Amino acid sequence: MDDVPDVAARPLLELVAWAARANEFTAHSRYAAAGRDLGVLLTDLHVHAVTGNGDDRRTALTALTEACLAACGVARSLGNADLAVTAAAGGQEAARQLESPSLTGFAAMTSTGALSRLGARHRAQQVARSALESLVDVADPTAPDTATAEAAGMLHLSAAQMAAKSGRLQDSAAHLAEAAELARRTGERNSLWFSFGPSNVQAWALSIAVESGQGPAEAERIEATPGYADALTAADRRAALHFDLARAYGQAGGTRDTEALRHLDTADRIAPERIRHDPVARELLAELDRRAHRQSWELRSLKNRLGVRSHIVNL
Repeated sequence: MDDVPDVAARPLLELVAWAARANEFTAHSRYAAAGRDLGVLLTDLHVHAVTGNGDDRRTALTALTEACLAACGVARSLGNADLAVTAAAGGQEAARQLESPSLTGFAAMTSTGALSRLGARHRAQQVARSALESLVDVADPTAPDTATAEAAGMLHLSAAQMAAKSGRLQDSAAHLAEAAELARRTGERNSLWFSFGPSNVQAWALSIAVESGQGPAEAERIEATPGYADALTAADRRAALHFDLARAYGQAGGTRDTEALRHLDTADRIAPERIRHDPVARELLAELDRRAHRQSWELRSLKNRLGVRSHIVNL
């Protein structure tokens, strides 16, 4: 952070607005818009963060953290896992210098996702554990500003998912319960476009159920809830929910493939840049194609959009 680039930076308030736009674009899976000249934004905010004084420095560090979150989201979703980890680490360092509990928590949660995608699961768990320990005494869901509690809740969700992937189902359930309790008390919130609240906890519960092999039952429970996706304002989160519903029904051994295709199609229509760059989406579609007794229009359309070739010719 102290190795400041020798460039003339743009006005700080212009950069603050730019960082907020980039993060919003990322939340809506508009990666081309989010990533446009993002390196310039990060560089200029770096200059202000190092050379600024007092309030200007804090403003720059806050915007730099948000810009790093956006950069991580773009890089991770487009398959550049190592760059995503680097961007997330930059956000963690900016938040650390700012000494903001909420930003520290959100940056740590972003880092856990990037590290997990890279395969560094043990390191991701360490980051989540350390961040949660630092927030346990300050995450007040009844405070006028609930951002720190939201960050703690997101970290619990991330920890729950990592525990499920490792087969530690009791730990996963405990973290999910902590997140649900925080969400019950904060209500639906959206600090930095993380969409923390009861609806997002429900969406993560589905993802965790899929990791545990219990997807179909959880998917049915969620679909029985009227307006189950209405509170998810970010396109990324709505698409993720429908994608996980598709993954869940895909676990039913072929008996729910129609529902799986329907939700995968919905996810792609909400956030095509996200879904079409996700290798898991292509793997799921290839599996649905292998099990199909006939080539429906929806299946052919999805294969064309996601670039999946048929393994067999269905007559």
